[in-house]
Amino acid sequence: MFQNISGYTVQEGKKETTNRWSEVLQKNNILMYILSFMLSFVGIGGDFSLFSVSILGACFSSSIPLLGVVVITLVGNMIGFGAGGALEYFLTSLIFLVSLFILKPKYNEDERNEKIKVAKNLAVAVFLVQIVKAMFSSLTVYDLLLSITYSIIVVAFYKIFVNSLSVIENLGEKKAFSIEEVIRDKSSISDSRKCFWRFINTWIFH
Repeated sequence: MFQNISGYTVQEGKKETTNRWSEVLQKNNILMYILSFMLSFVGIGGDFSLFSVSILGACFSSSIPLLGVVVITLVGNMIGFGAGGALEYFLTSLIFLVSLFILKPKYNEDERNEKIKVAKNLAVAVFLVQIVKAMFSSLTVYDLLLSITYSIIVVAFYKIFVNSLSVIENLGEKKAFSIEEVIRDKSSISDSRKCFWRFINTWIFH
């Protein structure tokens, strides 16, 4: 009897693991990983891609598996910004995840694109990492304002991404999308594609 129970438990564990991996490797999620990878090359004056933090928060808010997103954006930051940029992105992501246990996010209805409100968690994570980094040199008013600006940028693009991801997430299932969703998604893909190829051309030919 105990052997049967043990075998059943192992079987259930294997089945659960298989289901999780199949969810991570779904077609729609793979498209999301490609978009996240291209966005992780885009920078706005910082030492890592702020857009990769925004897309990470958007994926979490939309209940998209984070494993693939974290890995692919980490690799993108490593290639685009070096080890220092990848480390800064990793620390920002880590603080974001830890902050979820301290600053409890609010939940929306399942029908909403933004199922979990994590804008404040993203803002706090970006702000803390930038301020701590500035403290190792000399913290100035400029550093404070720059940290606040980076936080605002991340939250602004998080709002854009979280409202456009539904187009990719429900691809093949949802028959009609709002004009706003289509425009936002098209804009996100277009911008990430341009910046990705600009980086590739610069990296290879210069």
